[in-house]
Amino acid sequence: MAKNTQDFYKNLEALEDFHATFVYPINTLVPDDWYVVISDVENSTEAILEGKYKDVNMVGALTIIAMLNIDKELDIPFIFGGDGAFVLIPPVLLKSSQQVILKVQEMALSSYALDVRVGVIPVRDIYKQGKKLFITKYKVSQDYFQAFVKGGGLDLSDSLLKNHEKYLLKETIDPNFEIDMTGLECRWEAIPSPKEEILSILIKANDDIYYGEILENLEQILGTRV
Repeated sequence: MAKNTQDFYKNLEALEDFHATFVYPINTLVPDDWYVVISDVENSTEAILEGKYKDVNMVGALTIIAMLNIDKELDIPFIFGGDGAFVLIPPVLLKSSQQVILKVQEMALSSYALDVRVGVIPVRDIYKQGKKLFITKYKVSQDYFQAFVKGGGLDLSDSLLKNHEKYLLKETIDPNFEIDMTGLECRWEAIPSPKEEILSILIKANDDIYYGEILENLEQILGTRV
């Protein structure tokens, strides 16, 4: 009898030390019967240069909240990618997730004039290609937990969506299907810098083990705020 994995993420022990998410060995794999649901705004760089950065970000936020609202009793991990999102789901959510992500695609085009790739990739396919989805979660606050995923599986998912047509969703949307957008918000507030400039650093290490060292070095250079 197959093991029910739908509460896998809900039962995953959370880390409360931010540094531990980088130095603590993460060796818990997402179950291979799960799926990665992806939305990806096409030509997002051009859209951002045209001043549509808020719209681009809204598509990612819409993807996440619509997926989370499918079944509020389930706890599923997600990664906000700026120009889209990754949401990991158990098999029980597959059918409804397909309708939700197709509806997101439709709304992105009609409301923001943005073309969005949407797809669903079996975790099993990712593992067969030698990449992994090691996952942990960090307790940001009493009510919010953030997923951390390592192992190259999400990068592969993004590549598969863009380069293999079989992972693109092309099903017909049920005309009676409606997505639940309760809780949707994408706050934008201008925050003035006390130093006249704000520095954003995006770092992608060749090996996950280096992130802890990078964080320590940044804190030595920039200091920390408690």
